[in-house]
Amino acid sequence: MTRPAADLRAPWWRAAALPVALVALVLIMPLPLGGNRAAVWLASTAVCGLLVSALALRLVHAGRCLQIAALGDVIGPVLLALAFGMIQTLPLAPYLPAGWLALPDIGAALPRTISLVPEASLTGLLRLAGAVAFLALMLEVATAPQIARRIGWALFAAVVIHAVLALIAGPSGDARGGLAGPFANPNSFATFLGMGAVLGLALLPARGRNHPSRSGAAMMRRAGLWLCLGLVLLALLGTDSRMGVFATILGLAVVVAGQPRRLVTALGLGALLLGVLALSAGVLDRAVFLAEAVATRAEVYRQTLGLIAARPLAGYGLDAFAPAFELVHRPPLASTRLWDNAHSSYLTLWVELGLIAGSLPMLAALAVARRLLRQMRGAGPDAALPRAALAALILAAVHALVDFSLEIHANLLMLLALIALGLSQPSPEKRVHYTI
Repeated sequence: MTRPAADLRAPWWRAAALPVALVALVLIMPLPLGGNRAAVWLASTAVCGLLVSALALRLVHAGRCLQIAALGDVIGPVLLALAFGMIQTLPLAPYLPAGWLALPDIGAALPRTISLVPEASLTGLLRLAGAVAFLALMLEVATAPQIARRIGWALFAAVVIHAVLALIAGPSGDARGGLAGPFANPNSFATFLGMGAVLGLALLPARGRNHPSRSGAAMMRRAGLWLCLGLVLLALLGTDSRMGVFATILGLAVVVAGQPRRLVTALGLGALLLGVLALSAGVLDRAVFLAEAVATRAEVYRQTLGLIAARPLAGYGLDAFAPAFELVHRPPLASTRLWDNAHSSYLTLWVELGLIAGSLPMLAALAVARRLLRQMRGAGPDAALPRAALAALILAAVHALVDFSLEIHANLLMLLALIALGLSQPSPEKRVHYTI
């Protein structure tokens, strides 16, 4: 028998524990170089896997299933891509056409597996499975609008904290010298800050509508929140990331487009000023070296496309880009540099999973965008979270064209958290409460 929603309510301290844990994970994940270390994301995967397993068992006992099960058009392509990644690690190569497994300039086939490094592919599968578990958990805790808004504000606060710490710490020690915060490079940090900026810009006007008090204390609180957004944007400019700033401006424009008309001019002017400040700051200084950077990046793309052409269907295995690229690594690219990514997440997916399976995550992203647009139309003026999620998705998708920021685990978790907040707002009659 299905238990009524009221029976699924948990005591307040248990109801708060899971949202707090998930927000804390997003807060601390960037600390060890954006979470881009195996020990870090393996620990994250273990925690999320245990939590989602316990929650799923509890919900089955209550006659329910996880909210993520209703997102078949989103999660289906992702699971298919992961399933193909698992197939790449199996000893199936002898049973496949030799032409599918040809290696560039060699023509030989792998003896046992499609993946060049099946061990690395398995760890990559664990990392992505942990991200799916995180999404499932966030979808569960965000079904109540009040909790979702609080999580949104907590995520914004996490970004503000990292922005302030980066401004205090100053530029990174690499050759570019931009702010990198806890991340390994400024571009990845810029994506993290950009997602926080679009979230803040979506939440701030909504707070003004929901709390219209004009008392001195309320006005001071609102001013303080706008100041926090300004600090995030200041840190973003400090990264000197050309594409990071451009993608963030696009995301901010998505948020601005859905605001009440009286705000459009002011917010649009703010986005314009952001662009002007970007051109007058270190971003302009980096533009001096743009021609050289473009030439190098174009050569990487050319050699990567050759890699894809050699194995368009089978791919080389999840997390196997680095050894695969060495098969085609030629001058004018420096032989002393190891290329462990294509500086384009799309190309990396096609190298590792092939053109068909590698395109499945993109289909999932399109399904998310379609659902978010539908949520925005149905939510009316209270569409801050779907709007922020759509803006973050566009920001991340654009930046991923020429960078690997989404391959950094902290950025992936932030994006998934925002998507969950945007998607998990059911109608009141369908609303249920999670329990653990």
